[in-house]
Amino acid sequence: MAELTSEGLVIRRQPEVVDSLVESYQELVNPNISVRDDEGFGQQTNIMALQFAALEEALEAVVNSQNLLKAEGSSLDDIGATKLIPRQAATKSFTAAQWFTEQNGFIIPSGTVLENPVTLDRFNTTAIINVSTTESVRVEYSITDVLDTTLYQVNIGDTGYTYTSDADATALEIITGLKASIDATSPTTFAATLDTDNTYLVITSTDNTPFSTSVVAYMISQGVTVIGYVESVVSGSVNAPSNSVTRMVTSSSVITTNPIAYTLGREKETDEAYRLRIQTTQSSSGKATVEAIQDDTSLVDGVIIAKVIDNDLSTVDGDGRNPHSFETIVQGGLDADIGKAVLTAKPAGIESVGNTPVVTEDKYGNAKTVYITRPTSINLAFLVEYTKHGETTFPIDGEDLIKQAVKDYTDTLILGQDITPVSYYGTIINTVGALAALTVSVQQIATQGDAPDGGSWQTTVLPIGESEFGSTTLVDITTTEV
Repeated sequence: MAELTSEGLVIRRQPEVVDSLVESYQELVNPNISVRDDEGFGQQTNIMALQFAALEEALEAVVNSQNLLKAEGSSLDDIGATKLIPRQAATKSFTAAQWFTEQNGFIIPSGTVLENPVTLDRFNTTAIINVSTTESVRVEYSITDVLDTTLYQVNIGDTGYTYTSDADATALEIITGLKASIDATSPTTFAATLDTDNTYLVITSTDNTPFSTSVVAYMISQGVTVIGYVESVVSGSVNAPSNSVTRMVTSSSVITTNPIAYTLGREKETDEAYRLRIQTTQSSSGKATVEAIQDDTSLVDGVIIAKVIDNDLSTVDGDGRNPHSFETIVQGGLDADIGKAVLTAKPAGIESVGNTPVVTEDKYGNAKTVYITRPTSINLAFLVEYTKHGETTFPIDGEDLIKQAVKDYTDTLILGQDITPVSYYGTIINTVGALAALTVSVQQIATQGDAPDGGSWQTTVLPIGESEFGSTTLVDITTTEV
């Protein structure tokens, strides 16, 4: 039978099992028993031997599944899970800033297919995209009525830009005057240009952040460009350089491009790479490195995320860390357990810094104080302005669903992740269905439940520090139908 020896499990192959059975027959039944292959008893012995050998091979597989160097597939996943080192899943190449240009009010359905016409790689939208002047990165306006001595106005965000035509007005004169009015404020997040061939005033975001525009009478939008989230159809490193995804497959009227290259996806981590990463992570433990401190801290019960930042300079760094010190930023877990892990892994004579002192003992019973940083919660208020789509049914509890979607998405943000209002769109639309228009604004508030400042709403990215995380409550989320 299979044996568990000091060198591991030793199993038998089918010929060895046959020999063992024959020896047993001869010892216990008849020393002259015949087990020839062309006889029934011999054939039965071979069949039994195959089954016994298969059983021992299954036993070997079970033992190997617990061995990091031999485990494969789900068994290797189980080993990694016990060490809090999950396998890297396959991801898709993506961009959150694919440009789509159409007329104001156009709706691009979820699942719309795009293509790189050179490589024929395909991509698709994952949520409904609304083409709207209230959330665009580029818009073209033309003059519908050229009137003398008349006030023309373009509103960008909360600011109005005006020009009064002269007594012999032309369309080019009016759009040139409006451009001059915009230029006079020296905007940094958008720019105005002229398309003199078509006599258009063109307003374009300079940092790919959407803005809202509107105009008074006598003007109309001609082409509106919005951004949307697009990912590759297949997982893996699907390369999409800037301005390469330019063909619409299922919506030919839309003009599309990607001003910046896609973020590359990856294949599912192979057994070989995963096994090596587990070994490397384990080997760093207790070696007084940034990786060792971070790995050991991450393994503490209850820790959600741990991040170690060191200052190896001889001067105070830009974030105020002392020379030759390190900061351990930890979310979750008990202070005492974390302090023990940091003390065990940290280099001798190197200072720990942070906002929370933890007194712990070394292996000799001596009291030691280490410092860790507990992340600061940045309280956020959100304003969601939406317009219902006339051809779809808005849920009865639609506004409650919007609030919950905003909170749920915020809860997924990790330590140090900036708040990007436009990234909430897909979650909201997937929750309540199609909307004709949608704007998400955010601001930081001092305490949960505080009344937001009406003049402090922003649709641009709200930076979050390395030791901070965004947080909100349903009370701090306001929804408004417009």
